Amino acid sequence: GKPPAALIVPGGWAKGKAKHLGGPGIVEIQKYVGEGGNYLGFCGGAGLGLSGAGGLCLSCWQRKGFENRLHHFLSGHINVKLDQSNPLVPDSLGESALIPVWWPGQFSPNKCDSTTALGRYREPGNDFWVADLCISSLPEGTLNDWHNMYGISLLPEFLHDRPAVVCGQTGKGKFILSYPHLETPASAQANIWLSHILDRMLGQETQDRPTLPAWELADTPTHWEDPDLVSVRKSLEQIIATGQG
Repeated sequence: GKPPAALIVPGGWAKGKAKHLGGPGIVEIQKYVGEGGNYLGFCGGAGLGLSGAGGLCLSCWQRKGFENRLHHFLSGHINVKLDQSNPLVPDSLGESALIPVWWPGQFSPNKCDSTTALGRYREPGNDFWVADLCISSLPEGTLNDWHNMYGISLLPEFLHDRPAVVCGQTGKGKFILSYPHLETPASAQANIWLSHILDRMLGQETQDRPTLPAWELADTPTHWEDPDLVSVRKSLEQIIATGQG
């Protein structure tokens, strides 16, 4: 009886979210947005907002399939060219922003509704990884040699100019779907954009807010001294250390 100003849906498995919502849950979200609500979805939350099996159909765009699974195992920051004419893009970012992705899906555009791109992918940043390879750490010419030898390109050229963040309207409401994770800690430009989007959704003036601090999992305090959980944590830390080594 008292709808929120916005519904924010985090990342994860879009089909899993739809399954747990069920038909009645999906209808309720569609009704909420259609009557004037705001939907903001990241990664899996973005995929949930699309059309197709189990989607909310806020946009008629669908999720693009993957012909090469390496095209999915991407992480790190990537430059995104911004639509500066759209009020959902803050002027302070200029023409482009360096924002993070974590195994992102891709949009399959369709001209049947108002969905438009707020940002499009450009070149990767220095911390960009494909699977377990940091692209910038490889010696010059390595990627070309591998491409000639194996016929596989590890550069994310297939992303160039593809939509990264989109927006649109359904009924009286609006949606923003972002495969990049604008909520990632210690990502200054992504956090500026997220803050601006939230201000616009809430109908308030844009405010200057600090970048979200880095999330140091190793320093997280223990609030519940359960011996089994402590043992699991130590085992996970050992597994992570082995992978890093």
